[in-house]
Amino acid sequence: MRRGGKPFGNWVGLTSTTAMLLVTLGWSTSASAMPGGLPVTIVASSTANPSTFDQGITYTATLTTSDSGNLDITDTIEFRDNGGDISGCSFQPLTSTATAGTYVATCDESASNMSVGSHNITALFLGDSIYGQGSGSLNQTVNQAPTTTVITSPSPGSSVSYGNEGQNSLNFTVTASGVSDNSPSGSVNLYDGLPGPDTYLCTGFLGGNGSGQSNGNCYINNAQIGAGLYALTATYGGDNNFAGSSSSPEDLSVVQVSSQMQVFPVPGYAFYGAENGNFFITGVGGGNGGNPTGFFTITAHGVNLVASNSCSAGNGGGNPCFIDSATALPASTAPYEVTVSYPGDTNFTAASATARLSVFPATSSTTLSVSSSTAAFGNESSVRISASVTS
Repeated sequence: MRRGGKPFGNWVGLTSTTAMLLVTLGWSTSASAMPGGLPVTIVASSTANPSTFDQGITYTATLTTSDSGNLDITDTIEFRDNGGDISGCSFQPLTSTATAGTYVATCDESASNMSVGSHNITALFLGDSIYGQGSGSLNQTVNQAPTTTVITSPSPGSSVSYGNEGQNSLNFTVTASGVSDNSPSGSVNLYDGLPGPDTYLCTGFLGGNGSGQSNGNCYINNAQIGAGLYALTATYGGDNNFAGSSSSPEDLSVVQVSSQMQVFPVPGYAFYGAENGNFFITGVGGGNGGNPTGFFTITAHGVNLVASNSCSAGNGGGNPCFIDSATALPASTAPYEVTVSYPGDTNFTAASATARLSVFPATSSTTLSVSSSTAAFGNESSVRISASVTS
């Protein structure tokens, strides 16, 4: 049953208009501030709280009159988010329910307005000819959207030769399921095992097309990691709207390089007694940027021709390795077969190569000297004749 006559209704209508003006200017009034207005109760709720980024929300305001009476047909609810009107929700009609004196109004707030953080949602009733102003509120929390990070290349269980690690990119994808209008941004770090400064490999940046998925890639340096079995992990740090995530470990094998040896003597022959002036150019590698370690051994006829740990394999070799002794090998009519061996290391396999070295007899010269160019007959023995041979 409606209350009051026409004069009272007109007076209250004027008061409602004044209250609306005060609210527009930022003032808040209670139901008791409106003479003759009966109180109402408003409860605000949402379809999901907390919600996630890029998720639209529907708010419901349930208004109950204190006397179970009826509202004016044109009564509405104004929905606000952090003090500002929600687009399209300034005058949401109140619809009666099966319960006397209970009405509901709804508001759909689009995902584009739902920034990550806390939203103070207010459902405001400005009163009518019978009932005074009332409001209800809720704190809507919007969380970052969860993500999933996956390494897409190389495939699980792949292998690459040491020194060739940087030939192919490491690719990854970050996905936010259910997100349609945005994509994760920022960077992803690749690690060998658990994230940390000692396991860091490279960083790649994400690019997406707004479908909730972003892709990226990065490269590691050749020979950045040694031969062995590794577990790659991609870690996304997140951004303002998307939470970070890490991929499952993915196995990658870095295998030893199949070493290739080269050796040649300079000049390719030696004279006995002058062999230490000759040397060998040696090298080992695998056609990549790797750098072998360790030392070569050079032997012939069961003899070590170079001193221990003097012929380095570093930087692939290529440095002269001099024969250690001037009389390492006796002269021979047939060339010696010289073997250069590399024992291998963690990243390079063992290898050997042979070359021929001729050792010729040393050259010599003979000098003859006479103590006197003349001698008296019968006294020839006074003259001394000597010869010397030098090499």
